Amino acid sequence: MSRVVFVKLGAVGDMVQCLPALKALKRREPDTHLTVITMKWSAALLSMCPEVDEVISAPGPGEWKGLTGIAAWLKIILNMRRLKPDLLVIGHRDRRAMKTAWAMGAPVRVGFDYEGQGRPLA
Repeated sequence: MSRVVFVKLGAVGDMVQCLPALKALKRREPDTHLTVITMKWSAALLSMCPEVDEVISAPGPGEWKGLTGIAAWLKIILNMRRLKPDLLVIGHRDRRAMKTAWAMGAPVRVGFDYEGQGRPLA
């Protein structure tokens, strides 16, 4: 079984646009364990999606600053390293997600190269 982590930190509408890709992935690879990291407001939507095996809530924009935000991101990174994903997909152009992509430990990372920030995806 492979493990895929999909990171999409946008609003609910952005997450809705990603649902067909998540469904297609599970249809093609039904044994894949699919984890999605998203904002709190999108987590409820994803918990109703049968293709998603696990939903992890990331800190919201107002929660990214300070020690609390750093601690929350470190917790997510450590959880992903324990999960040992085979593939990490960054579904948008977020600098924080790209800069922490390498730390999550996936051997294959794909996403957008936003303003030259895509190097951690290589």
